[in-house]
Amino acid sequence: MASPTSQQSLLKCCICLDHFTDPVSTPCGHNFCKVCINNYWDTTNTIQCPLCKQNFNKRPQLSVNVLLRDLIEQKQTNICTEEKNQTADVLCDACSGEEKEVTAVKSCLHCEKSFCCEHVKPHQDDEELKSHELLDPVSRLQDRLCKQHKAPLELVCHLDLTCVCVLCVKSTHQNHQCVPLKNRFRKKKAKVDRELSELEQEIKDRKKMLRAVDESTELRKENVKTDIADILKIFAQFKEIVKTSESGLAAALMLLHRKGDNRSEALKEKLQEEICELEERKDELDHLSHIKDELRLLQSLHSLSDPPSTKDWSEISAYNDSAVGTVRSGVSRLVLDLHNKVQDEMKKMVTKEIKRIQKYAVNVTLDSDTANNLLIVSNDGKQVRNGGLPQKLPDNPERFDTLLGLLGKEGYSSGAFYFEVQVEGKTAWDIGVALETVNRKGLADVCLSNGYAVLMLRDGDNLKACDQPPVQINVPRTLKKVGVFVDHEEGEVCFYDVGMNAHIYSFTGCRFPKKKLHPYLNTCTHHEGNDSSMVITHIS
Repeated sequence: MASPTSQQSLLKCCICLDHFTDPVSTPCGHNFCKVCINNYWDTTNTIQCPLCKQNFNKRPQLSVNVLLRDLIEQKQTNICTEEKNQTADVLCDACSGEEKEVTAVKSCLHCEKSFCCEHVKPHQDDEELKSHELLDPVSRLQDRLCKQHKAPLELVCHLDLTCVCVLCVKSTHQNHQCVPLKNRFRKKKAKVDRELSELEQEIKDRKKMLRAVDESTELRKENVKTDIADILKIFAQFKEIVKTSESGLAAALMLLHRKGDNRSEALKEKLQEEICELEERKDELDHLSHIKDELRLLQSLHSLSDPPSTKDWSEISAYNDSAVGTVRSGVSRLVLDLHNKVQDEMKKMVTKEIKRIQKYAVNVTLDSDTANNLLIVSNDGKQVRNGGLPQKLPDNPERFDTLLGLLGKEGYSSGAFYFEVQVEGKTAWDIGVALETVNRKGLADVCLSNGYAVLMLRDGDNLKACDQPPVQINVPRTLKKVGVFVDHEEGEVCFYDVGMNAHIYSFTGCRFPKKKLHPYLNTCTHHEGNDSSMVITHIS
C-alpha cells in the first residue's frame, strides 16, 4: 500500500514541486501544472517532456486530467473544511437559547464556557472571577482540562512528555520536572518555526538546483549541437583541401605528361629527320662502294654532297619521366596545408573551450594556514611569493613544512571548477590541484598517486606533468597565465595557456575519492629571476 508521503507526491508537479494547479497531461502520459509546462517550453529550444525527455515535433495538445483535478479539488475542500472547523466561530454559551447567536470573545477554562462581550464582563469586574484564566475563544474546552482532576492543563512534564494540571504535580507527577505550558510552547514554537524556515530554504535550494540542472541540460544540448556543427564544418574544409590538392596534383601530372609527350614527339621527329638524311648518304656511299673504275670513283666522290649535319645523341637521354617527385612534393604540400589548417582550427577550438570552461570559474582565496613559512601571502589571499626568510608561524597540521606550497581555502568534491594563475616573470613553479588529505609534512613525491594533479616548471623551459609516468611537455613559448579546469565526473584535470589560447596537458581517467580537491600552488625556491608573485587572477 502506498504511504501517505508517496500519495502526496503523486499530487505534486515535478516542475514547481507544489500541488497541481490546472493539471494537464502530455501525450506521453505525464502530468504537470498547465502554467508550469507552458513556461518550461517557453524557456527551452526543444519541446520535450521534462520527465521522460520524449521529444515532440511541435507543442502538443494538452489534455485536462479530470481525475487528478477532482482529487486536488477534493483535497483542497477537505483542508478548507478542517481549517474552518478549527477556526469556526465559537458561540457564547451564556447566550444559548436566545434567538440571536452571539460569537464568543473569550473562553474560561475554570468555567468551561465561552462568553461574548456582554457575558465576559463579570470575569473582568468580579474579584473572584478575575483569577480565572481567559483564553481566545476555543471549542471543546474539555480537551484542555485534566481528565483526572478537571483542572486546566497548564504544565508540561518533562519526564512523561505529557500535559498536566497543578494537581497532577502534587500526585502522579510529584518530583517530576514540570514547566509552564507557555514556556514549553514558546520553545517548541520556536523550534517548529526554525525547522519550517530551514525546510523552506532547503526546498528553495533544491528548486534552484532543479532549475540549474535544467539549464545545464539545455546548455549541454546547445554545446553538442554547436560542436557537431563545428566538426562538420572543419572536416568539410579538410575534405575541400584534400579535394583541391587531389585535383591540382592530378592536373599537374597530366600537364607534365603532355609536356613529356611533346618532348618525345619532338625528339622522334628530329631523329626521324636525321635517319632519313643518313640513309640517303648511306645509299650514295653504298653506290660508290660498288664502282671499280678508279677514274669514275674519283670523279663521283668529287661530286658527292657534304655529309648531313647531325646532333650528338650520346649525351641526350631517351628516358623522360618528369613526374619524379611530383607526387611526393604534392602530398607534402597537402600535409603542410592540412597541418596549418589543423593548427588554426585547434586554436579556434581551444579559444571556445576556454570561454566555455570559464563559466565554471570559482573565487579562489589562498589559505595562509597551509602555506610554508617561507611563503608570504597577500592580505586578500590572491598573491603568494617566496620571501626567502622563514617566518615565525604556528606549525599547525595543515601547514606544508617542506614543500614550498599552499592550498586554496575552498575545496570541491563534485561538479566542475576553473581558476587562473598569473606566473609572468617566474622561471619555476608548480600549479594544479591536490586532495585535502595530502601529506603536508616532510618531502613528498608530488604525483597523481599521492593526490596531486600538477604541472611543474623548472629552469624557465623545463615543463612536465606529474602524471604516471611523468610526461615532458614541449611549450614553444614562455607561459604567462595558466588556466586549470577540473571535472570530477569525467575525472579530468586540464591545463591551458590562457594568453595564447592553447591546451597544455590533461590528466585523464583520474579517480578522485569523495574528498575535496583544492587549488595547489608552489612558488619554488627564492632566487634571482624567480622572485615574482604567483597571482590568482579575476575572471569576469
